[in-house]
Amino acid sequence: MFNKILIPLDGTLGSERVLDWIKPFARSGAELHLATVVDSRHAEASQDLDHLTRSISESAERYLHGLLDKVRKEFPSTHATIATGRPAREVLRIASAVDADLIAMESYRGSTVMRGVLGSTTDAVIRSGRIPVLVLPPGAAEIEASEKPDTVLVPLDGSEIAERALAIAVEIAAAFGSELFLLRSTTSAVYGAGAYGADAAHAWQRALEYQKKEAADYLEELANRVRSDVPSVRTQVSTDFGATAVLAALEGSPSTMAVMVTHGRGGFRRLVLGSVTDKVVRSGHAPVLVLPAHSVPADQTGIGVTQKVRDVMSSPAITTTGDTTLGRAARLMLDNNIGSLPVVDESGAFDGIITESLFLPSERHVPFSRDPIFKVFDQSVGGAEGLRDALQALRDRPVSEIMLKGRATVSEETELTEAAALMMRDAITHLPVLKDGEVVGILSLHDLLRLLADDR
Repeated sequence: MFNKILIPLDGTLGSERVLDWIKPFARSGAELHLATVVDSRHAEASQDLDHLTRSISESAERYLHGLLDKVRKEFPSTHATIATGRPAREVLRIASAVDADLIAMESYRGSTVMRGVLGSTTDAVIRSGRIPVLVLPPGAAEIEASEKPDTVLVPLDGSEIAERALAIAVEIAAAFGSELFLLRSTTSAVYGAGAYGADAAHAWQRALEYQKKEAADYLEELANRVRSDVPSVRTQVSTDFGATAVLAALEGSPSTMAVMVTHGRGGFRRLVLGSVTDKVVRSGHAPVLVLPAHSVPADQTGIGVTQKVRDVMSSPAITTTGDTTLGRAARLMLDNNIGSLPVVDESGAFDGIITESLFLPSERHVPFSRDPIFKVFDQSVGGAEGLRDALQALRDRPVSEIMLKGRATVSEETELTEAAALMMRDAITHLPVLKDGEVVGILSLHDLLRLLADDR
């Protein structure tokens, strides 16, 4: 089933509750690996946070090793890692380093900036599509974990992609003696069908009944395939919409675990618009094992496999230099209706970037502290009334002092799906496009949304 499980922890009770839900897997022989990541963006934001970052790192280390001592009393082979960096990136790096075949973490939505594109650390880890992720939705953190999953729920839609969840679900149900629950939604409706007369309404009702029978036969066929491995198999056809049907099946069943595949839709369209899996993960009250779909047919990707960044990016890019004042940079962005300004050095090479989001106060949630910090760059903001003063204090500062350095970039030849994944992984909305070290364009969230709006 699973050999090594990575559990990212941030000092909150919710993240620790994940440990209770993965204990059945640990008792079955899986090795646990705890990890805490100190977000490097605290240090990047301003030098006056250096001392705070050091304090956070020391607190995180004490916390992690204290928790490790407790966990080792039950599972002696447990290990731990502390890292500094971007949380999602570091979680994936650690998972690769320890050869984890499952990541288990809480889905905390409080830090989401834009649903579906930026998301939280959990979103970014799930959407990397590398290894399975057992997600504890926010509502499930308040529920007492069961000794083992009594029911393993597999939502199916008739597609080969959804059926990929069945094999691991059967393995889990067989290992824990759980009931296997196969669910399919058949919701379909034509509003106002009755207006076309009794015959039309009757015909439509017959079509719905046929659809339900077809779905029931499909589920029964799958159930018969696995009954030799899992004696207790239940099937249900729901007339609710996909996510609603799954959430209803999970409601009031804290000992149920859902097993789902990430790609309800393919490619970038799914990543922006969300999927049944996304909705269940953010709204459910039971653990969800999210499995990566290792391959998606080309006609489901929503973006052609050969489409490149050059086909979508905004070009030429308007740039500025490090000695430009923030006031002037803000005027350039307003006059040209752009959301970012790449910063170049004297030779024209890319040096950094400023974005419009940096002009808004950010609420810094510091780990191991309940008190948030509000700042615009390194200027403290004492509430909304202090925003004007904070921005005025920045007017004459050079861009070089506050620009973001070390940001990800892409080339013109980068595949668009790869660039979109990079933007989600690093939680950025503007991606500089370079050629021979010079900025030739910008790929922004706006460009990708325009692609969705293009009926062609």
